[in-house]
Amino acid sequence: MQGAVGGDWSPRPRKRGRSVLQSAVPSGTDLRSRVACRAPFRLGVGVVAVGPRCFVSVRCVCFSVLVLLRRVVLLIGALKGTSAVVTGASSGIGRAIAVRLASEGASRVVIHYRSNESGASQTADLVRQAGADPVLIAADLGDTSDCSRLVDDCFGQLGAIQTWVNNAGADVLTGAAGQWTFEEKLRRLIDVDFVGTVCMSRLAGPRMASQQLPSPPAMIFLGWDQSTEGMEGDAGQMFGPVKAAVTAYAKSLAQTLAPQVRVNCVAPGWIQTSWGETTSDYWNDRATGQALMHRWGRPEDIAAAVAYLADPSNSFVTGQVIQVNGGWNRRFPTD
Repeated sequence: MQGAVGGDWSPRPRKRGRSVLQSAVPSGTDLRSRVACRAPFRLGVGVVAVGPRCFVSVRCVCFSVLVLLRRVVLLIGALKGTSAVVTGASSGIGRAIAVRLASEGASRVVIHYRSNESGASQTADLVRQAGADPVLIAADLGDTSDCSRLVDDCFGQLGAIQTWVNNAGADVLTGAAGQWTFEEKLRRLIDVDFVGTVCMSRLAGPRMASQQLPSPPAMIFLGWDQSTEGMEGDAGQMFGPVKAAVTAYAKSLAQTLAPQVRVNCVAPGWIQTSWGETTSDYWNDRATGQALMHRWGRPEDIAAAVAYLADPSNSFVTGQVIQVNGGWNRRFPTD
C-alpha cells in the first residue's frame, strides 16, 4: 500500500530504539516528507524532524492528551453522573439552570417549587429531554420548617449532591403580590430570598462538606448586580438590601466551608423573565440601554454562568461574585 508521501506503508517489524510512530515512517522518505508524516496521526501528536531521524515531542503528546480529554468532557458533560438541586425551578432562570445542568451531564436534578406545580412539571419534561431524571419537591421557603424538610428530602432522594443552586426568590412584581404595599413586599423578600436561603444553606452546606466526592461540590447563590451600587425607587430599596445580604452571606459561607465546598454567587443584570416580557417601554429601553450589549439578558445567560461555577474542573474558583449583565454601560450618550 502506498502512502500519501510516497514509500511502502505496509506493516514492518519494529526496530530496536525506534518509537511506534517512527516505525510507521517509510525509511525511504526524505526529511521534508518525514515532517509531513504527522498528517496521518489524527490526535494532533507532533512529529519533529531532527537530522535524519524523527522523534515524538513529549510536550505535543501531553498537550494532545489534554485536548482529547477536554473533548471527551465536552461530549459526556462536565457533571456526568452527578446530582443537582435547583430551588425555584418552575420557571424563568431556575428552569434554565435546571435544564443546563441536565445537559451538562447531571443524572438527577431536584426541581423545587412552591405552588406552581404545572410549571415545575414543564421543567421536568425539559430536564428529562436533556437526559436527566427530574425529582419534584414542593416547599415554601418562607417557612423555616419547610426549608429543613426540603434539605432532608433532597439528600434522601439524591444521596450525594454535587451542585446546589439557591435560585428561589419571592415574586413581588407580578400577580396579586404586585398590589401589595412596600412593607409587605419587603417582608416577603426578606423571609424567602434571605432568611429561607440562609436556613437551607446552613443545613445543606455542612452535609455537602462531609461527602466523599472526587472534587469539591459547589453551592451557588443568585444575587443582583445593582445591590452593591444601588438603584432608585421602590425596587432598588427592596431588592438592593436583600440581595446584598444574600451576596454577603455567600461570601461568608465560602470562608466557612472551604476547601470542602466551593461557594460562589452569580449577580444577574436585566434578565427578561415574566416581568420583563410584559413591562413598559421605559423599562425595556432602560434594560437594553444600560447593557453594553444593548439587549436584555436571557435566563440561559445566567444558566451558562452557573454551569461554569458548577463545573468540577473549575476547582480553584470560590468566594466569587460573577456579574452577568451584558456589561454596565457608563458611556455618556452623544446623540
